[in-house]
Amino acid sequence: MLDVREDLVGLLELAAKIKNRTKAGEPYEPLRGKSLAMIFEKASTRTRVSFEVGMTQLGGHALFLNPNDLQVGRGETIADTARVLSRYVDGIMYRAYRNEHVVEFARHATVPVINGLDDKEHPCQIATDLFTAQEHRGQLKGKKLAYVGDGNNVCNSLLLGCAILGIRMAAAVPEGYEPDPHLLAAARRIGKEKDAVLEVVRDPFEAVTDADVVYTDVWVSMGMEKEREERERLFRAYQVNGKLLSAAKPDAVVMHCLPAHRGLEITDDVMDGPRSIVFDQAENRLHVPESDPGPVPRGRVSPIRMPFTAFHVVPAWAAYVRWPRRFDVLALSLGAMVPDLEILIVYPLTGDPFLSRGLMHSILGVLTVNLVVTLLTARHLVPWAATRLDRRFPGKGWRRFAHRDFVDDRKGPSVAAVSAVLGGSPTSGSTCPTMSTRRSSGRGGMRRSRSVHGPAPMR
Repeated sequence: MLDVREDLVGLLELAAKIKNRTKAGEPYEPLRGKSLAMIFEKASTRTRVSFEVGMTQLGGHALFLNPNDLQVGRGETIADTARVLSRYVDGIMYRAYRNEHVVEFARHATVPVINGLDDKEHPCQIATDLFTAQEHRGQLKGKKLAYVGDGNNVCNSLLLGCAILGIRMAAAVPEGYEPDPHLLAAARRIGKEKDAVLEVVRDPFEAVTDADVVYTDVWVSMGMEKEREERERLFRAYQVNGKLLSAAKPDAVVMHCLPAHRGLEITDDVMDGPRSIVFDQAENRLHVPESDPGPVPRGRVSPIRMPFTAFHVVPAWAAYVRWPRRFDVLALSLGAMVPDLEILIVYPLTGDPFLSRGLMHSILGVLTVNLVVTLLTARHLVPWAATRLDRRFPGKGWRRFAHRDFVDDRKGPSVAAVSAVLGGSPTSGSTCPTMSTRRSSGRGGMRRSRSVHGPAPMR
């Protein structure tokens, strides 16, 4: 979670946009031609299906890789596997037993690596959970989330995610099953900056009191099957049932990251009740990972963080000269009017892939108006206004703007004409078409015309 600390808010906004486009049936394929390798040391339903479907919806391709089918299962090092896969694919999702393996893999890979789960954290799940809670409860800052159960990887990531978003959190866990102390300390440091109080208590009723969100997870995680009987005995008082839920706010929602063991950590009436958003939570596992870039070094563009062609904001005149056909420029200005322009930015220049929506919409509006006004001005208004100004103030140099061929219908503005506008001279070897001007000398005075090559001299 710490890898997306600065980007979490923007990531959730992007997930909402991708979900809305998917629901509307609108194609969105920024990853066309890209491949994601998925390494699963642990079995999965939601992670595997959501990443495969998500890559397909974004135009890419996902490869399922079982370690037993790879050379890493026969002694090849994680570092070598990371280097080799980086030559084949554009991103890697790794669902591992140990956090150290994910860190080592990411250290040697040259493409973005997404943590699909390890023994310390479950960041994709928690990003999804926060997104789902935000959908149902609105702005989360200042609200309270109660976690009941084992202080496992889900609890660790929840603490970090709540701290980043300014959410108060109380985790009720039995003695000896507390969250990771290092991650808890890191979360509390972040929480101090966001006024998010993070507590670890023993009494589940104390944790759930006045909570806006009640969250639970399995008591026995994968790989801990030998501890099943002992854990089920110790955690019996930590079941989320109707009695415990009555201590929360009347409009509190219930979450579970699944798979659920009904009758153990959660009862059927709560799991299937009107306050449960468990299956909305599961659905969003598709949309949030579509926007999740994983740990990416600053200054590098992640293929999942931003589409592969960025729109560069340039001055209107430069755009008009660079793309001379005015219809191309018009298409360019209209092409910039896309709902996801805020993610189409040059990441290395900003150090952060997300700007505020309001700022980007302002840039979009100014850019579009600038281009459209430039088209109208260059084609019609400049010659019209310059002709009248030249008549009213003769000899002031206005006629250089009034040339009827200033904008050619086929080629756009000539080099000589643009040079004249910028106050220079035409480039060597180029000539400006003959310019005809007419000037009156007083009322009813004699009119004269002349021809010149190149722009009129400066006066």
